[in-house]
Amino acid sequence: MQASGTSRGKETRTETLLVRAAFLCVAVMALLLRVWGIRFGIGLPRGRPDEELFVIPALRMFGGDLNPHFAGGDLPGGFFLFP
Repeated sequence: MQASGTSRGKETRTETLLVRAAFLCVAVMALLLRVWGIRFGIGLPRGRPDEELFVIPALRMFGGDLNPHFAGGDLPGGFFLFP
């Protein structure tokens, strides 16, 4: 009986180590992907043009005017994507 319990303890310990190693790999990959593009657009006056197109009209809606005055612009079908 002891041998069976000991074997199961080793399996559990191995499974725990595998789960921790997998979690560590996922966390490291997530960190690398997050840091990889962190310098995107630094020093460029229009490095993130989507913020001017989408975020600023959305923030203006907090002023009380719920019409974003934006019907999609250059996007085909933008009127239907952003009603």
